[in-house]
Amino acid sequence: MSMSDRLAAVMRQRNIRSQSELARVADVPQSTVNRILTRGASYSPAWGTVKKLADALGVSAVWLTEGDAGGRNSSTARDKTGVNQDNGAVDRNGPVAAPVDAPLDGWQLEALRILTSLDEVDRRKVMGVLRLLARRDSTDL
Repeated sequence: MSMSDRLAAVMRQRNIRSQSELARVADVPQSTVNRILTRGASYSPAWGTVKKLADALGVSAVWLTEGDAGGRNSSTARDKTGVNQDNGAVDRNGPVAAPVDAPLDGWQLEALRILTSLDEVDRRKVMGVLRLLARRDSTDL
């Protein structure tokens, strides 16, 4: 299985429906995502790009490039695709992880990436807004 196969499989698992959505979530150019997916083993992206994609998708960069089970982060349980399976925990210095029973979609991955880049004060503000929106939506039912 090539890097493009592994990337496509994780995109499907995460319900990321387009190259543009993955590019936005991972903060890489869409053209780079296209090259990885269409050129297969003939294209080798820069390590920084691989790291951004892996972090955004919650997989090991080594697994994404080599498919090496030994390259996975042993401190975090991962399934056979290398995806973190630790019930949605977010490590500020590591990848975003999806819950076992409900993979995150592109919007959720992007929101987590943005939240983890904010300082504590701004994260609290954003969470306050989200709670207000959730409360408003629950009262509309």
